[in-house]
Amino acid sequence: LIIAFVTQFGFGLLIGIFPLYSEAVLFPGIDHKTISFAVGLLLAVFGVGQLITQVILLPKMLQHYSDPMIVVIGVLCRTIGMFVFAIALAPLMGSVAAIFSAVGGGLLMPPLTSLITKTVIPEFRGAILGVYQSATNLAVIFSTALSGVLFAIDPTIPFWVGGVLSFVSLFPALFLWNWSHTHQKVKNEDLVMQP
Repeated sequence: LIIAFVTQFGFGLLIGIFPLYSEAVLFPGIDHKTISFAVGLLLAVFGVGQLITQVILLPKMLQHYSDPMIVVIGVLCRTIGMFVFAIALAPLMGSVAAIFSAVGGGLLMPPLTSLITKTVIPEFRGAILGVYQSATNLAVIFSTALSGVLFAIDPTIPFWVGGVLSFVSLFPALFLWNWSHTHQKVKNEDLVMQP
């Protein structure tokens, strides 16, 4: 829940000011019609990146890596994407940032949803999924409200804050991976020891 809330909070900072950021940083001095088209293209890069990640990349990764490891990789990608947005000065860097953010989100959220259902007994799965959805929705609500305030201070601050939050969420993600790895090892040892 912490990982979901923090990473979605950072993502909400991105979506809350993305058109304004694009106009001020990636496409300064360009007419409004061209900026609208360019922002649409960047969002298309993001959408296509997330689609390819979830349709092609994620299934292949699930064959080789555990859900917690994929969460760690997703958090890393999203962190890189946020920091690249923070330092981007040109549309090409914005595209690179969008790809990293898309891959990060595409890798991060499905395994998190799967993991959240595995942490409780079957009778509580519906309830925990409701709490999970509430946490991610609240994160986006609060962060989009805050993003404009941060943008008014400096157009890149929402991305710096989002990058730092994503980086901080690496620690609970690594804890989750370590806990899952240790838990699975103990479970396997118990199975081997049974007659």
